[in-house]
Amino acid sequence: MFNGFQTANRTRQAESQVAGARETLRVTEQQVLLDAATSFMNLLRDQAILDLNRRNVEVLTEQLKQTRDRFNVGEVTRTDVAQAESRLASGRSQLSQAESNYVTAQAQYLQVVGTPPPPRLAAAAPVDRLSPRTLDGAIARGRSEHPLITTSMYNVDIAVQQVKIAEGALTPTLAAVGVVQKNFGSTQSLAVLEQLQASVAAQLTVPIYQGGAEYSAIRQAK
Repeated sequence: MFNGFQTANRTRQAESQVAGARETLRVTEQQVLLDAATSFMNLLRDQAILDLNRRNVEVLTEQLKQTRDRFNVGEVTRTDVAQAESRLASGRSQLSQAESNYVTAQAQYLQVVGTPPPPRLAAAAPVDRLSPRTLDGAIARGRSEHPLITTSMYNVDIAVQQVKIAEGALTPTLAAVGVVQKNFGSTQSLAVLEQLQASVAAQLTVPIYQGGAEYSAIRQAK
């Protein structure tokens, strides 16, 4: 009937634990979405860099061809040809690095998203309209809506309820005790065929001294 509100506090604590678990799930969901968006943007970036390096190699190849033609007619020196060849070799090296980065980005995209990326990617629409317009607004929204913050707030509620539960152990407890008993007569005695007995009592328990364990539990919870 009464136990120092321990049952109600345990219920509120369990509700806060459920809400905190949901916020923890939101953290995981946000991380998964962030990983997917990051892998998409990395692949889009490496794809653009690869295309740029391919065009750069084409331009350098044409420049080397023109430099050699000019060298054959005596307009430039062999040094100019060597410099053009060096630029082309550097461009090819950058192209190889870009190809390696693009293959790595494709593998990371497959790992995160679970499906191979399409041959060509297009940039998504900007999401600036969904974000706060000021830094103060972003900070305020983060403090009120970010799942890590809300999870911590629920954890505070859980700890507060734990203190109240520990304090409830110091209060008296009131319980109702009922007993119902029905006896049937035997074949040897037919005077009483059946007998019904019932009793209801209230039991009050008052803690006097329990070794200080409750006070230690309260200090620990605080």
